[in-house]
Amino acid sequence: MKYLCGEASESIFTKKLDEEVHKARTQKEWRVEYMTLFMRDQENIEKGIERGIELERIQAIKRMMEKGFSKYDIFDWGYTEEEYKKAEQE
Repeated sequence: MKYLCGEASESIFTKKLDEEVHKARTQKEWRVEYMTLFMRDQENIEKGIERGIELERIQAIKRMMEKGFSKYDIFDWGYTEEEYKKAEQE
């Protein structure tokens, strides 16, 4: 764990681990694969955030509908007709 936190260690295991990490970082093929996976992960995180925002907006519309807000009151708050339709379906 100390190695992962950036602390130096003198054990044989961590020295060997450090050598392998260094090799992996210097190999172009591995770097390309790592960056590809990193970019994919970043895209998935962004999609997840967007989906979370979408779901929260739909939940807000549903709460407004439960409180008796009209369709047009909800639109006045900046929600879209598409979001409204999704809230109706749920």
